Amino acid sequence: MFSAEELITFIELHSEDHINGNGGTLETRTVALIRNIVEAQEKVVGDVTKRLESVYMVNGQLELSKAHLQKILSWGFSKIPVYETSAEVYEDSGLPKMRFLGYVQIRVRDAVP
Repeated sequence: MFSAEELITFIELHSEDHINGNGGTLETRTVALIRNIVEAQEKVVGDVTKRLESVYMVNGQLELSKAHLQKILSWGFSKIPVYETSAEVYEDSGLPKMRFLGYVQIRVRDAVP
């Protein structure tokens, strides 16, 4: 049995662009995929997600003024999640329950200066 680190090393030895110049039978992208899968098994959800407080998103009830649009554009993202809150709250945190409505697609060429 290989450890995760040993398995990754073994796979890299068979990469077509291995350093020793012999080249293996595995394409570089295949090696990268296998590496990511092996590394992912050691992660927990918190390692691959953002805390809700750090997510740029807008409430579906927000009235879009020029100031709001400029603020959203200043975030520099091309897709902004849109949500709505309900009167219900989560018992453990007391935060309102949120429902994802979709995304706003931002295309800078269409943006108003």
